Amino acid sequence: MKTKIKVNQVAFLNNDSYSKSNLPNEIEYIDIKSMTENILTNIQYLKKDVDNIPSRARRKIKDKTIIYSSVRPRNNHYGFFENPHSNMVVSTGYITIDANEDIVDPYYLYCILTLPKNLEYVYKLADSAVSSYPSITPEDLGNMEIEIETDLNEQKRISNLFYTIDKIIFNNNKINKKNYNICSNLYNYLFNNFSNKNLNLEYNENLKKYIPKGWKSVLINELILELKLGDWGSDEIKDDLIETSCIRGADFENIIQKNNELPLRFLKEQSFNEKRLLSGDLLIEISGGSPTQSTGRICYINSYTLKRFNNNLVSSNFCKAISLNNKERYIWFYYLWKSMYDSGVFFNFEGKTSGLKNLLFDDVINNIYVALPPKELMDYFFRKTNKIFDNIQNNINMNLYLKKIKEKYYHIFLN
Repeated sequence: MKTKIKVNQVAFLNNDSYSKSNLPNEIEYIDIKSMTENILTNIQYLKKDVDNIPSRARRKIKDKTIIYSSVRPRNNHYGFFENPHSNMVVSTGYITIDANEDIVDPYYLYCILTLPKNLEYVYKLADSAVSSYPSITPEDLGNMEIEIETDLNEQKRISNLFYTIDKIIFNNNKINKKNYNICSNLYNYLFNNFSNKNLNLEYNENLKKYIPKGWKSVLINELILELKLGDWGSDEIKDDLIETSCIRGADFENIIQKNNELPLRFLKEQSFNEKRLLSGDLLIEISGGSPTQSTGRICYINSYTLKRFNNNLVSSNFCKAISLNNKERYIWFYYLWKSMYDSGVFFNFEGKTSGLKNLLFDDVINNIYVALPPKELMDYFFRKTNKIFDNIQNNINMNLYLKKIKEKYYHIFLN
C-alpha cells in the first residue's frame, strides 16, 4: 500500500554542518559540479592553514546521506553516499537528506526523489524562484509531497533491485575512468617525457625542441584526409528529411563518458551523406569557450558510439569533423589534441564575432607542427588502446540498456 507524505516527514534535511572553527584539519571537499547523477568526478583534498578552503565547504555527510543541489537543479547534481570518509565535506550549495530509517529505506528514498516526475517538479519550482538563478530552498524540498510504500520490507525489496542496477552502472563508469587513465598514461609514457628514457634526441627546427631520432615533424593538416562541416538541420519532421542525432560542443564530455540524449534534427539526404560521422572521426568545437576555457574541445567517434545512436550521427555547425588519413591513429590524435587544449595552446588561435569566440581552425592545422612517431610505435599504441576505447563505449551502451530497464521498473514499482 502506498501513502503520500512530505519529504521532511521521512528525512532530516541539512542535519549537520561544520563551523569554520571545527572543520577538520584535512578535508575531502565535493563542490556542486563534482557530483552529477550519482557520478563523482572530482574530490578536492584540502588542508587548513595551507589551502584556501572555500567558505561553502561546511556540510557534513555520513553513510546513506543523499545530496541534492539547491542551485540550478536541472543540472542533476545529486548523489547517494556509502561509507564516506569521516572528513568528507560537501558544499552548502547541496541540501543533505538523511532518511529516518524507521520510516523509509534510504536508497528507496533516493530512488523516489530522483524519479523523473519529482525531478521535474523541482525543476519547475526552481525556475519560478525570485533569485537571480534557478534555485530551491531546504524548505521547498522538505515540503515536496512524495508517494511511498508503507511497508518497509517492500521498500527494501524495491530498493535492492534499483541498487543492483545502479551499482552495475556505477562500476562501469568507474572502470571507464580507470581505462581512460590507463590510455592517457600510456600516451604520456610513449610520446612525452623523452629526457627520462635515455633516448637519442635531436633538435627539430619546426618544433623548436628535441625529439627522439627518427621521429618526424608534420603540420597537423598533413594528418587529415577530409574535413566535414556540421549541420544543425531542421526541427521539422518531413518525409524527404532524414532523422539524425546531432552533437554540439556541450555534448562532447558526455558522449565520451556516459550516454546522454542528443537533439534530434532533420537533414536533407545529400547533406546527411556528406556530413555523416563515421568510426574513427574526431570532432573539434570551433565556436564557444569562455574567458577561462578556450575553444577547441575534442570528441572521438567509434563504432560503439555510432551503435548507440543507430548510425545516424552528425555534428552541429559549431563543430568540425576530422577524418584522418590513417584512422588507426584516432586515439593518438585524440590525446595529442587534448594535450594541446589542456595546455592552453588554442587561446592563441581565437577570433571573436557576434560575442562568440571562434577557433581559427585553418590557422591551427596549417601552422602547428607536431611530432610524428614511427609507424611501429603508433601501431603498438593502437593495439594497446583500441580494445580499451571499444570497451569504454560498450560500457556506456550497456549503461543505456540498464537505464531503460530501470525506467521500466520505475513505472512498475515507483510511479
